[in-house]
Amino acid sequence: MATKAPAVIDRTGNLPTASSPSNPMELMAMVVERGGDVATLERLVELKERTDKTQSAQDFASAVSAFQGECPQIGKDRRTDRFSYASYDDIMHQIQPLLAKHGLSVSFDMEQTSDGSLACTCIVSYGIHSQKTHLTMPIGKELKVSATQQHGAAVSYVRRYALCAALNIVVTSEDREEHIPGVTTISSEQQTLLYNLIGETDTDLAAFLGWAGVEELSLMPANKYAMAVQALNKKKVKQEAAK
Repeated sequence: MATKAPAVIDRTGNLPTASSPSNPMELMAMVVERGGDVATLERLVELKERTDKTQSAQDFASAVSAFQGECPQIGKDRRTDRFSYASYDDIMHQIQPLLAKHGLSVSFDMEQTSDGSLACTCIVSYGIHSQKTHLTMPIGKELKVSATQQHGAAVSYVRRYALCAALNIVVTSEDREEHIPGVTTISSEQQTLLYNLIGETDTDLAAFLGWAGVEELSLMPANKYAMAVQALNKKKVKQEAAK
């Protein structure tokens, strides 16, 4: 329901005429000009703030929708001896022009938790409105590199998945259908939930992917999702009971 602007009464006791301004900023200026009381001015300031927030949220939704309508699927152009992938830099290189075109910006808050996991918040902003997507994952100890390199790899990895979850970016490869012919994979929201559970239970990501029989979480078949969540939640309950 639309918020009704308070009637502005001047010092003579007259109500605004039909031609009086209805825009909150114009009403505020008229109140000041006519010597309106402080209470009326405060109500108009509150109305202006609510109007701005509502409009900004609507503009944000429109901008994200327009971005998603133009955003292509990101190809996995980097390869290791076991799988192919798209790095965070690859994704940003392709989507940055579209973000700028639609007035969107992306930033991240990173924090290492007490259990050694990496917590990432992807913040997508448009004007005064922003939306946050949270993702937590363990820092892979299985990599035969220094602690600094492990941390750097984890930062890049978690930013990539948080960004894709926040904007529903699809990362795919040409051989995806050959790899899992006719198989429906889990959604980005399901990926985020699994990553959070993996981080909360300090589960080894490589071991989990091996159990699932996939090279990365985005390739997990949808029919294995419920079993994966059940297993991780069961592990979580046991860990909490042992504390």
